[in-house]
Amino acid sequence: MQDLLAGIEASAIATHLRASRWTYPLVNAAHILGVALLIGAVAPLDLRLMGLWRDRPLEIFLAVLRPVAAVGAALAMLAGALLFAVKARDYAAMPLFQAKMALIALGLANAALLGGSRLAAIAPARRRLAGALSLTIWITVLVCGRLVGYLRRPPRMPAQALGKPSISYRFANLESSQRARTRARQKKDPRALRAPFGRNCGRAEPAAAQ
Repeated sequence: MQDLLAGIEASAIATHLRASRWTYPLVNAAHILGVALLIGAVAPLDLRLMGLWRDRPLEIFLAVLRPVAAVGAALAMLAGALLFAVKARDYAAMPLFQAKMALIALGLANAALLGGSRLAAIAPARRRLAGALSLTIWITVLVCGRLVGYLRRPPRMPAQALGKPSISYRFANLESSQRARTRARQKKDPRALRAPFGRNCGRAEPAAAQ
């Protein structure tokens, strides 16, 4: 398994994602868009199954929201697979990521069981249970996905890997250096923070009126 994961990380697409300044953020944005479409379509549909908006026909929700959810799921899984390839071994070793994958499989299985014309024939009580289960699953998937992104060490920025610091890295270094110089001047002279204004403006104080 480790050899397979190492091979995924060494693939051409994973290498490109690590070496490109723009491709990785764009793929990440596509993943977020897919998740937004998926959750944005699943949530109102599940709420309708749970009993909200009973005056609106269920068929309208199914006709509009199911295609959106399907497109969102496909986009999220495609972009997610590309993001996984960048750090396949790190992701695969995380219990939180494994739980996320299990929940996605469970959510897709639940959607498949409720697919087609079977949903209209299900008893209302079972339909409410299915809607609550689906909504819980996908919200938990969303939370796990965000936690996976925050709890793991972020991948090395592609520009740094090429020997060129990224724009955000340069700005962070510049800001850090400025703060360090400001603290050093303040230790020497507490009035140093006000001094640069007089020096940089190049204008003398106006003389007092005679």
